[in-house]
Amino acid sequence: MRINLLILLFSFFSSFLFAQYSINDSALVRTTFHREFDKEIINDYLSSKDSNKINAALLSISHSEDTTFVDSIIKINFSEYGDLIAFSLGQIGTSRKSSDFLLEKLSSHDNPFQVECYNAIGKMGDSLTLDNLLGSIVNDSSFNTSGFPFALTNFHNRGVKSSNTLHYLLDQINQPNISSSELFQNLYAFYRIGPNEGAAQNLEEILGRSNADSIVQYTLNCIRKIQFFPDNQILMSDLVHSESWNIRTEAATVLCYYPFESVDDFKLYIPLIEDQNPNVSRTAAIFLKNIKFESDNVWLKNEIENILKDHKLNPNTKGELLISYVSLFNLNIEEVIDDYSDLVESKFIYRLMAANLSAWDFQYDYLQDRIEESNEVELLDLLPAYLALQNKFINDEEYAAHLFKVFQSDKPSSASVIADGFKLPMIHHYRGILQELIVEQIFKNKNNSQFSETIISLANLSYKIDRVFYDSVIEMLSTSSLHSVKKYALEKQGIEFVSPKDDKLFIELWSSAFKYRFAEIETNKGTFTIKLKPEFAPITCGNFISLAEQGFYNGVLFHRVVPDFVIQTGDTTGTGWGGPGYEIVSEYSPLPFKRSAVGVASIGKDTEGSQWFVMHSNFPHLNERYTNWASAISGMDVVDTIDESDRVIKIVLVK
Repeated sequence: MRINLLILLFSFFSSFLFAQYSINDSALVRTTFHREFDKEIINDYLSSKDSNKINAALLSISHSEDTTFVDSIIKINFSEYGDLIAFSLGQIGTSRKSSDFLLEKLSSHDNPFQVECYNAIGKMGDSLTLDNLLGSIVNDSSFNTSGFPFALTNFHNRGVKSSNTLHYLLDQINQPNISSSELFQNLYAFYRIGPNEGAAQNLEEILGRSNADSIVQYTLNCIRKIQFFPDNQILMSDLVHSESWNIRTEAATVLCYYPFESVDDFKLYIPLIEDQNPNVSRTAAIFLKNIKFESDNVWLKNEIENILKDHKLNPNTKGELLISYVSLFNLNIEEVIDDYSDLVESKFIYRLMAANLSAWDFQYDYLQDRIEESNEVELLDLLPAYLALQNKFINDEEYAAHLFKVFQSDKPSSASVIADGFKLPMIHHYRGILQELIVEQIFKNKNNSQFSETIISLANLSYKIDRVFYDSVIEMLSTSSLHSVKKYALEKQGIEFVSPKDDKLFIELWSSAFKYRFAEIETNKGTFTIKLKPEFAPITCGNFISLAEQGFYNGVLFHRVVPDFVIQTGDTTGTGWGGPGYEIVSEYSPLPFKRSAVGVASIGKDTEGSQWFVMHSNFPHLNERYTNWASAISGMDVVDTIDESDRVIKIVLVK
């Protein structure tokens, strides 16, 4: 199969710049896969004169959570390997020696890895470290601050805070000569830590002067957090008609806070709802419910009704618009369902019911007729609406029987939704029955990887029932063969977890790791091509290749699409709870989660499986917390138009 010149050039330069693991590193990857981190193997790599081997060793060590490696790491030539040195130190855990080393490098005026060092120190420094860094930067104008916002974000995520953090960030975004990259970093940190209303004018000014997509996006993110948009029709129009669908999507999340006063004002917002990109239109429909109108709202009601009748409207957009419509006008649920049930998908009717309990008996009858005939995907939307009725029908045996029947079924997503959705009165009323059902489900599924997330929900439910019962459940789970479940149970008991050794799985995945370099993802919307990165994530690439060769992904839904964030697929059940029947290890690296990056979904370290996602935009909060194993190198226009319920048709692997 022919590969165009662009792909070949991309492959060459990526390998030249970023090579880490190679096909010759089986022993190193094996000890990393088994979480043994054999020091003889690793030290042999660290003492090599081959830069790729040193890089590979640092990548391996970063997964070890073993600070005894610090002495070996800091002896390596920082000027050559500083990015991976900082990454590894930040990943393995808190160490005073690591902190001192990084702080020394940060005090240097010629450190080419300043961003990486700041990022790492934010993962391990204490409140004194944070205060000292803030003080040094504020008092010394020559201090290099590139990357410091990442440190502030990491400090904040760990609960290490300073009252001066937001003042510093606000001061930075107000600097007239700040570079685009540093403005982005500060806006990102400002958004993640939490802007306040006092920043409204500053953020409006940034929107007025910047045309860089990433800066506009994060400025809009900040504005959304303070639920504000200025009375500025020109700015509003510019955003609505932006050439970038990403900006139009983010605009839809904030323009709902514009002070609408008339139908003419609202007509400025309508193009977002009717946008040809489904991500834009669905977002606009979702956020419409937040509109605040300053005068009589009959005009708004009429306009929304007219839009709902448009047969060309995207199905997901129409459903979300109906939910916003009901929310805005507090409409009678029975009448709405009579009028619109034939126009929108059933999942939106169920979501309406879950949010509005004004017609108990009607909703009970409506859902009762459908609960037994619904498949697992449909139950994901139906069950929250059915559970919302539990306080009213707690003594209704037929109601409870329907819930318990689904609860003890082989549907992991349904069992999890019910376990998480039971309220205390229901739990206490059916305590004995629930205990029996929980034990039954755990006995059947404690070694079933499809149930790994559900089992945690069952454990949480058992805690609400009785502490002694919870302890017995944890004891049962500690014998699970599933990595994530066993680790969870042992940690609850204060017992050290030792990762099980499955060499058969390693051999299978390693044999495929470097077998192909590209994959063409054919979808019902078109084809996009990804370049695999086994040099950073060989096990993940081997897993994807192995599954793709089996046709595992053929016909699989994009079950999760978050506009301007990710599209996600890889679950044959279409629920988000499914996987390949086993778990693989995480392979974190310094690769950033920017637009076109491809990552693996997980519920925690070393719980990855078959689900993967493609990034719409730049989201640094995923960096070093998810496995980044590929990137889309063509067809991002296809990625941009994929909506929930679209499908992968097939995957073609290319060498």
